[in-house]
Amino acid sequence: MSPRSDKAFAEVLYKWEIFMDPVPAHDTILHHLAMYNSPSCFSSYKDGYVWIDEIDDNKKTPFIDIVLSHYKEKTTIVGLKKFVEELLFDYSLELEEYLGIGDTEECDYPDKDTFLEAIDYEKVIEMIKICWERACLSEEEYLKIKDIFIG
Repeated sequence: MSPRSDKAFAEVLYKWEIFMDPVPAHDTILHHLAMYNSPSCFSSYKDGYVWIDEIDDNKKTPFIDIVLSHYKEKTTIVGLKKFVEELLFDYSLELEEYLGIGDTEECDYPDKDTFLEAIDYEKVIEMIKICWERACLSEEEYLKIKDIFIG
């Protein structure tokens, strides 16, 4: 089962509010996973491919293969935890602005540990799987359910 387009999975993940999940950390993970799977996040994306070597046209990978790989990895506890740890520790994200972690009123979590403790990884994986299923629907089928959930 493959998404209907290169951007379908990211588009559905961006609609995370349909889950009405009370845990802000879950929303944050889905939002960043959407960005991570958006063609616009790959500078070498062009016409459905990502160039591994921008000099050699033969070293390209279909973008949908990359998205499928991300999906398979992030729907395991180990893969999802690794993704979350990368968000928290490896990227140069400002924790307050991008993850809602900090000592301000706008933040949902005072520190990284509290953020991590709030995550129900199995629930997030189920949410990702639902998004994948919706991304794999035809445009017509998706528009029918999108109207039901988003209004």
